[in-house]
Formats: sequence, C-alpha cells, structure tokens
Amino acid sequence: MPTLKPPYKECSIKDIKREIKQIAVAGIIVSKNPDSITIDDSSGVINAIIATELPIKSFVRVSGILLDYGNSFEIKADFIQDLSQVNMKLYKKLR
Repeated sequence: MPTLKPPYKECSIKDIKREIKQIAVAGIIVSKNPDSITIDDSSGVINAIIATELPIKSFVRVSGILLDYGNSFEIKADFIQDLSQVNMKLYKKLR
C-alpha cells in the first residue's frame, strides 16, 4: 500500500515554525525571477522556489516543503494555485 504524504499546513508567514515541514502560504506575488517568486501575505514575505507565468500582483497559494536557513525560511514549492478569482479579504477572513 502506498504511503500518504501528510497534508500541507496552511499558515501565515509570521506564524511559520521550524516544526512545519509541508506548508501552504497564500498571498500576493510581489517579485519574481525565472525560478522563484516572493509572496507577501500582509504578515510578512517569503521566497518560493517555483517557476510561473503568473504576473506580479497575482493572488496565489503556494504549497511545498519548508526550507529552514536558521534566520529565514524559503518554500521549495510543489505547486502553485492561482487564486486571482477569489475574494482575498473573504479568503483571509475564512482562514
């Protein structure tokens, strides 16, 4: 029988803890490079290693493995979801 991965824990950037291994963060793309993006969720910013065609200012959720660098974090993203059609204020209120 295949082993199931634990679910991604959705949290705010300010609430990220080293113990979290699989993480999901929703926010606005504020900058991007060919192989990474920076996301701002209004509590902080985090870099995610993933290539995307989505433009800056897109509302997205990134899910992946949390990389701990001691004094900072980064997400090695498994996938990205475009939440541009979702009401961001309502989404944050429901979360």
